[in-house]
Amino acid sequence: MTDTTAHDTTAHDSTSNAAAGVPADSTVRFDADTNRYIIELGGAYAGFSQVVLRNDQVVFIHTVIDEKFEGHGLGSRLIKAALEDVRDKGKRIVAVCPFVTAYLTKHPEWASLRDRPTSELLSSLVG
Repeated sequence: MTDTTAHDTTAHDSTSNAAAGVPADSTVRFDADTNRYIIELGGAYAGFSQVVLRNDQVVFIHTVIDEKFEGHGLGSRLIKAALEDVRDKGKRIVAVCPFVTAYLTKHPEWASLRDRPTSELLSSLVG
């Protein structure tokens, strides 16, 4: 498997994250083989966000955090790092995943990069 590091969040910003209860030693990377942003904590797999790459869009379709890591803000850290990577690559964000949709609602600073899912897009994901 070929892993391409997209955005490393091994926290140098651990002050704010530690205060919020987010472990400082989490890392987010993009796995091009599976089209997943993966978050690891201390080297252990903690969860992922599945994406579909469409032209200039990255469509977030499903996000999972392993239950033993829930409640520590890893889902938000994962999505923040993934969105930063999408922005850095000059792509646009489409949220189908309810978690990503909720994150974007709480963080309006991403609105300029967000496209709403079209019926055509949603149909293409079903088949």
